[in-house]
Amino acid sequence: MPRKSRDIMEKHWIAMPAVLSFLVVAHARVDATAVTYDFTLIAADGGPLTAFNSNIYPAVNGAGAVAFQAWTSTGVEGIFVGSGGNVTTIASNAAGTPFDFFGPGLAAGPLIDGDGDVAFKAYLKAGGQGIFLSEGAVIDIVARTSLSAESLQLIGMNQAGVVAYSVEQGGGSARVFTFDDGVVTTIASGAVSATGAINSAGTVAFVQLLPSSEQLVAGNGGPLTRIAATGGDSPFSSIFSPSINANGTVAFVAYLDGSTGIFTGNGGPITTFVDSLGPYLVFDFPSINSDGVIAFRAVLDGGGVGIFTGPDPTADRVIGSGDPLFGSRVGSLEFGGGYSLNDAGQVVFRAGLYDGRTVLVRADPTAPVPEPPSLLYVGLGLAVCASRKLHAKRIALMLGLAKREGRP
Repeated sequence: MPRKSRDIMEKHWIAMPAVLSFLVVAHARVDATAVTYDFTLIAADGGPLTAFNSNIYPAVNGAGAVAFQAWTSTGVEGIFVGSGGNVTTIASNAAGTPFDFFGPGLAAGPLIDGDGDVAFKAYLKAGGQGIFLSEGAVIDIVARTSLSAESLQLIGMNQAGVVAYSVEQGGGSARVFTFDDGVVTTIASGAVSATGAINSAGTVAFVQLLPSSEQLVAGNGGPLTRIAATGGDSPFSSIFSPSINANGTVAFVAYLDGSTGIFTGNGGPITTFVDSLGPYLVFDFPSINSDGVIAFRAVLDGGGVGIFTGPDPTADRVIGSGDPLFGSRVGSLEFGGGYSLNDAGQVVFRAGLYDGRTVLVRADPTAPVPEPPSLLYVGLGLAVCASRKLHAKRIALMLGLAKREGRP
């Protein structure tokens, strides 16, 4: 299967692990005070909305408004926005509209900026596909193609409404652009992964797929800054799912040799935020905000799944399987990373409940968001012993837990 970004068509997914055998940091918690959350119901199935596509993730803006995809009780698919009350329709595939269906895949949106404008990817009834931006009642075209050999990917949108996207062509080549009020800027060319992000300064973080390696880079139209890479002396064997904050710090997931972790960098030394040598087994896409808080979904060594903001699965727990929620308990969780956390510390996710409902939820912190964990540099070349736990995690990785982005 060619190494290029592609839409993920599966209805359900399994969290992708990554790997770790030598790394340079250990965790030292400065503020272990647990943050508590209130939970706001944004939408649920079983009423006017009947289902969500599990491969199209919601996004939250700085004001707590959530953009999401859903199907209605009449079978119409749409893009909607809600904040905990009435839901507004942004676009749909109802009769008389140009849209055939939305997404699918990780690089499909919808994304929402500070003014409530929404970017999304859609396939058209007339053929082809496009990336679109709603501004009030007007929907503008960011990019469109009718060529079967081309594919568009929505990389991200910042709170000022600058959209980052890629145009993939035959042979695995691609170009990355930004769209800012009609002005298109070329960021880079070459094969890139489907996922990425853009920050408030217009800097885009994404993974370039090279002939024998890959590198995580960031740029805004000038020279690219390399954040991390595989091959050579690098401990990483694969890098994916970057999220970039206003300070230019990029959080990402990586494989190493036998484990997985979430790491951060800005062009200098790489630090470990959390890894699978502790209580976590498998990680999903991270989302980093301007304060350096990182939210992520993880499977625990002892079983169960949750959304967390640090290395302590108790103090850093947002929500997890078995927790009470809206008169039932959480059975499953879906978290899209990237734009699922805002600078207020609000986290948006979907949960499958024991009573059969699927709910779209915003977690609102009720206590001050703590400073992120400090990281104590301990030197290179840390050897990991062949413990039973590490052996079990290698087995888990081999059992196919890595299928998450549709990557080879």
